[in-house]
Amino acid sequence: MTKNRAELIALKARIKEGLAAAWLAAAEKLPQRLLGAAGESRAAAALEQEAAKLKAELIALEREALLSGGDALPRVRAQADDQQVVPTAPVARWTFEGNARDAVGELHGTLQDGAVIRNGRLVLDGKAAHVRTMALDRDLTAKTLEAWVALSTLDQGGGGVMTVETNDGSVFDSIVFAEREARKWVPGSDHFRRSQILDGPAETASPEQLVHVVLVHRADHSVAFYRDGKPYGMAYTPAGEHSSLRTFTTAGSHILFGRRHTGGGRAFLAGEIEEARLYDRALSAEEVAASFRAGFQSLNQADLLARMTPAQRERHETLRQRLTQTEQSWKALQDSVRAWNDTLKVAASNESHPLHPWARIQSLKPGESFASVWESLTTRQSVGPAASKEALPASHQLVWDFSRGDERDWFRHGVNLPERASETGEFAIEPSGERVIGGLLPKGVYSHLVSQRHNGLFTSPRFKIETDSISVRALGGGGAMVRVIVDNYPLGANPIFPKATLENTRPGWVRLDTAYRKGAWAYLEFGTVHDLTRPIAGKGPGAVDGRSWYGVERVVFHDNAEPPAEGVPAAQPLVRGAAPADAHELARRYGRVAGDAVRAWQAGKLDEAQRALLDGLLAARLLPVELGELPQLAPLVAEYRRLESEVPVPRHAPGVIEVAAYDAPFMHRGEHHKLGDPVPRGYLEVLGRKAFFERGNAVLEKGSVAAIPASGRLELARALTAPDNPLTARVLVNRVWGLLFGRGIVGTADNFGLLGDKPTHPELLDYLAGRFMAEGWSFKQLIRELVTTRAYRMSGEESPSARATDPANQWLSHFPVRRLEAEAIRDAMLALSGRLDTTLHGPPVAQNVPRRSVYLALRRNHLNAFLETFDAPRPFTTIGQRNVTNVPAQSLTLLNDPEVIALAGHWARRMLRQSPEASAEARVAAMFLAAFARPPTAAESARSLAYLQAIASQSGLSPEQWLASEEVWQDFAQSLFNLKEFIFLR
Repeated sequence: MTKNRAELIALKARIKEGLAAAWLAAAEKLPQRLLGAAGESRAAAALEQEAAKLKAELIALEREALLSGGDALPRVRAQADDQQVVPTAPVARWTFEGNARDAVGELHGTLQDGAVIRNGRLVLDGKAAHVRTMALDRDLTAKTLEAWVALSTLDQGGGGVMTVETNDGSVFDSIVFAEREARKWVPGSDHFRRSQILDGPAETASPEQLVHVVLVHRADHSVAFYRDGKPYGMAYTPAGEHSSLRTFTTAGSHILFGRRHTGGGRAFLAGEIEEARLYDRALSAEEVAASFRAGFQSLNQADLLARMTPAQRERHETLRQRLTQTEQSWKALQDSVRAWNDTLKVAASNESHPLHPWARIQSLKPGESFASVWESLTTRQSVGPAASKEALPASHQLVWDFSRGDERDWFRHGVNLPERASETGEFAIEPSGERVIGGLLPKGVYSHLVSQRHNGLFTSPRFKIETDSISVRALGGGGAMVRVIVDNYPLGANPIFPKATLENTRPGWVRLDTAYRKGAWAYLEFGTVHDLTRPIAGKGPGAVDGRSWYGVERVVFHDNAEPPAEGVPAAQPLVRGAAPADAHELARRYGRVAGDAVRAWQAGKLDEAQRALLDGLLAARLLPVELGELPQLAPLVAEYRRLESEVPVPRHAPGVIEVAAYDAPFMHRGEHHKLGDPVPRGYLEVLGRKAFFERGNAVLEKGSVAAIPASGRLELARALTAPDNPLTARVLVNRVWGLLFGRGIVGTADNFGLLGDKPTHPELLDYLAGRFMAEGWSFKQLIRELVTTRAYRMSGEESPSARATDPANQWLSHFPVRRLEAEAIRDAMLALSGRLDTTLHGPPVAQNVPRRSVYLALRRNHLNAFLETFDAPRPFTTIGQRNVTNVPAQSLTLLNDPEVIALAGHWARRMLRQSPEASAEARVAAMFLAAFARPPTAAESARSLAYLQAIASQSGLSPEQWLASEEVWQDFAQSLFNLKEFIFLR
């Protein structure tokens, strides 16, 4: 299990050296990066404003040309007037003149499932027809959807006119008709999260009448709907989970026409769409009204230019060129600026973020000064959230803190689980992907510092639950869990004991609700997925490629539901010392402080504040962490991952672990709430009253593991196997004898007491027990000796005198006839039929899988009826020997069970396939040999042939026909199953 460990540790040290060198270089350039990113953000904002201005000028110029063109525009919804507000420019417009192309940008649509374009309109059948566009070329947050639509019928419901949705259809905003109320418009959204029933009038438009509908999602999270240029119901702000304004990302979203959303139920619209537009901002009520007054227009670009004067065309071309250049420049900055702005947005609201000071300085509000903001930051960052026992509120008790050595009190079991907490700044190499490491870890206990394939169990000392909550600061993955094991009773399904699956890759607080268990004794258990005590088989996220891991930093007991505050703020090292004069000096401080932290990490002297700073800079991509940024580390990382992939995943077997012991209290009349004095651990009192241990219990005791009292299991094992204690060996030998001979020397295998049977051969039992102990308690040797004895090899034929003097065969004058176990009977029929799957190992299988019966899954509420009929024990308790009954149900099962009949058919087909030209005598002989390991006697052969001919005559088959008849040979095969010799051993 320690394969490649030394090589991996050496490679990890070299990778750390390479990371430190790269981070020092990045720290030197950090001031320029911070200042450059700020400059790029300002430049991108300016370009975005310039693009919006150029679009507005273009739309104004186009409108001027349209309104001065002389002839009335085709299909215009309303005449324009002299209002001051003019329609704004959309980022996409679909006129449906012959196709579903975007007349402004590149969001071209594709006709789907019967959608057609006729007479300049998109025609939708309400069954499946719709249009889906290409992926968005920009992010959409605040937005406006606009369309002119004619409804085929007002009695439809739930259809979408125009939708923006994520590519998987899970999140969407849509213009929807009659989803919740008949004939009423509604803003549609995923799970109705941003929707609300509007107090608008029921729709009355005829199928020939176009309706102008607009859905607006504003930056303040409010939603407004318009019909024919006027508000439709009141604007509202959604409330509830996931109700805030959603961002539809570049390349991750698209537009639909005629469908509410992908995967929806009544999602399709019956009607025609004249024109649709998309805006990347929220239109005002005046702009919506102006757009309605101006109406739709379906002129293509060539017709529009033809309406312009030469001066207008020249101006139009100049604006188009400037807009194209501006948008190209803006898009070149968009990705990096968007990521940076998102980072700053998070940092501005999170005081623990390393960029929080920079974000605050970059977003000074009117009236704020650099000095005042810095003073406020210094005060808050210096104090910081609770990071130590002394700083916790009175309601929180820091019970274990592994940064101060408390791990010495815990118990560990597994591969490479460290004896001591790791140093601050430890890390784990990612097993795949671009990232070299996930981050820098605080001081704690981690199972995956060398490999995620290393397993481990980490358990606390026993404690009494006295608070409503236990919070652990931990991380993990691959199905690893933290569980509270109450009263030393782990439950496999564990539906009632507090537990949590660890699914966070960075340390965070995980709360366990212990209110219901107050007053009980328990311990905490951290474990990889296959090492958990009585794991939940097949439930929850399991290990991928054997990878499962966890880490824990602190454990806090508290009564309220609020977890403790986070640790030391990442920006704390930045606020030490005098205030910087301006942003440039702050940027230089970032570089200097980051460099000092990297050097401390190199020297193994990193403190928690420095670790948090470096970890935050890694998350913000200000320090290189991906292979593309670290080409010099690629060979080392590749070699590390190759060696790590060779680490074997351990196989598991149930067992016990030696930890702190305690004497269980006496329970009066079995009541667990009525506890008496502790009962000392020891052997059966009738054989000796001396307790195994007289030391005190280990309950939250601080000290080394060696000082913790042992459990007494070793002493119990020694007492059970002591040379002067023949009792254990007698019981074991008797059980082996019973399994081989059908009955033990003591008939009651589970009872050697006064109410049990007396041994038939007491001297033999003592002799075998002594020999068993002398040969090292070897069951293999004992079985070998017993099966080679004359008694075991005797015939099962009994003599008349034996039948008269020893009918129970206690004196073993002949081998006792005994029936096969239920599992062997089933397996024998499967083997004869050719259906037996001989695959070895693996998890339990369903009852209908033709593998050996030992692999069948046992469910106490769904037992195998065939096996139960032949006395397979019910899995409710342990038994020393099985019952052996002879009841009518067994014969009836072999005659009528559908599975038995089917297996007989399989055997018949197999025989016909293997020997199609064989005679009836040869086939009977072959089947006898397969079923009973002997050929038939002459009398048996004659009776078998007569039986086959009788079956054939009943079916009216000739000798040639019944020789190849599957039904005839199936009947004969099942008859062999029913012979006593098939299920009994002689």
